[in-house]
Amino acid sequence: MLSSRALSCSSSPYAPRISQSHVFQPWLFHSSFLFALQPPHNVLLLQSWKAMRNSERLLTTAEKLSVIAGALGTPPDPEAIERAWEPVLFKQAHDLSSGVMVDKVYDDSIQGYHHSRTLGQQMIDAGLDSIASHIDTSGPGVPVTVSNTLGWPRTDLAEVDVAFAGSGVQSLALSDSQGKPVQVQILSALRNDDGGIRQARIAFIAHDVPAMGYAVYHAAPEMAEHQASPASLHRSMHEDSGTIENEFYRARFNLWTGEMTSLLLKEKNWEVLAGPGNAVAREYDGGDFWELYGTLNGGRLTAMKKDIPPPRPAYTQWSNDSVGGSGVATSGPVFSEFHIAHPFGKNQFATRVRVYNGMRRIDVSTDLVNEEEFVRYRVVLPTSIRNGTAMHEIPFGAVQRRDGRSFPHRTGSIIQVETKASR
Repeated sequence: MLSSRALSCSSSPYAPRISQSHVFQPWLFHSSFLFALQPPHNVLLLQSWKAMRNSERLLTTAEKLSVIAGALGTPPDPEAIERAWEPVLFKQAHDLSSGVMVDKVYDDSIQGYHHSRTLGQQMIDAGLDSIASHIDTSGPGVPVTVSNTLGWPRTDLAEVDVAFAGSGVQSLALSDSQGKPVQVQILSALRNDDGGIRQARIAFIAHDVPAMGYAVYHAAPEMAEHQASPASLHRSMHEDSGTIENEFYRARFNLWTGEMTSLLLKEKNWEVLAGPGNAVAREYDGGDFWELYGTLNGGRLTAMKKDIPPPRPAYTQWSNDSVGGSGVATSGPVFSEFHIAHPFGKNQFATRVRVYNGMRRIDVSTDLVNEEEFVRYRVVLPTSIRNGTAMHEIPFGAVQRRDGRSFPHRTGSIIQVETKASR
């Protein structure tokens, strides 16, 4: 997600009363589902992996902003950067990362990562403040800057909190640096006694933010309500299925179980799924921390080539075997979303799927709370592709792997599998 920054602007009667600092950064780490780990050790190890990757991302961003701010006249603070990096680098030993430490070690490690992230966020805030002081944000309404610390231009979702000191604000309009209107979606709002908006969390798509640069937008208050209600709202109270879509994709969901029942690529009128998708398979796995369904051969000197089959029905419980009935599908001017949460055996399952207007991307976020021992979780997305090529993301690149291989996901971004096939 591309996040934004609301700046103070005292020349307007609707100046924001808060300032929040975010920056457009690489993807946060989304951990894979672990196998053969017992609670609470699996949770601590996952948290440690996530904290490691997110700390690396955060501190790298802090260094970039520090360099830019230094070029603009703000003295750098290399000692602060070293203090923030030291706990992160110290914890990247083999044993700590592979999961063999006792729980107390991971508790201490997570606290160290938290300290590093706190220092890193302070440096990011300072860098953004310094850079923003050199940006021309003149224009009507509340100025919002979107910063991109990546080495290439990016178009992505941005979210920001904007607040207004005046009364009677019923809605708001967003414009880019050229004065062109930008679609905006109000995610939440705090209102005054007169019903006017005091503070709102908004989302919009920031287009082509320059590499290592920024874009400026303006949020202007409006006294008349103009934002329409969501174009569609699907709930299990009245329906059994719901749909979200943009100009590229249409996805349909079972509102009771959460499974994706259809994914249509509009350009080719191609049904991507061969069966229910975004379902989680919970399988029994009595293996150790490193080997599926068995123990690791520590003396082996070559890579393991054991094929991993799809989930085996006799050993599998599916998330869509459980019924929650809380599924909701909504659409808006910026994004459309489906979400659901329900029990999954003794565990808890929740998933959210989003499509964004004007973007060729589908975001899926699934949360599991595991309360069982010796289990393995896999997300299943059966496609109608035949004889394709599987590309797996690795740190700083992608590699081709044949079907039937399973690898825990430890890269710094959301896992992606691309398959190419003639149709």
